[in-house]
Amino acid sequence: MRIRMAKQTDLQGAAQLWFERIAFLRESDVNILLAPDASRLWRQQAKHWIDEGSCAFFVAEAEKNLAGFVVVRTKENPAWLYPARVGELVEMVMDLHRPYRGLGRALVERVAAWLRAQNIAVLEVEPNAYYPVEEAFWRTQGGKLRSRRFWLKL
Repeated sequence: MRIRMAKQTDLQGAAQLWFERIAFLRESDVNILLAPDASRLWRQQAKHWIDEGSCAFFVAEAEKNLAGFVVVRTKENPAWLYPARVGELVEMVMDLHRPYRGLGRALVERVAAWLRAQNIAVLEVEPNAYYPVEEAFWRTQGGKLRSRRFWLKL
């Protein structure tokens, strides 16, 4: 398996993997609503991720196939919180049809190395999942369950 920085030529395959993942997530989260041209808009944003200095877009290749990808960016924390800057996981997608053992770990390790090079030691992750601790509170507020945020010390 090879993990490298994404190129413009990777975007079509990455968009397909992204769309398959979002379609899967929509099955359990009715709050995920896609724009009619969601894939095109996603590719347009992904072009910016490739070019943006505060982002890193890595793709994983296995057996000449795009096996997955990860996008991470740096961001400023609110002035009253430390650390001042953190990493934020934007997207992490793996091929749902061909699982590759260790791919998720390898992508996270690549992200961690990139963030450390930026002097960032925390990765903020917000996956789509149920929230056992705060779920009751947000439900009473009328909120719909959407994501969970984790901090991973690097």
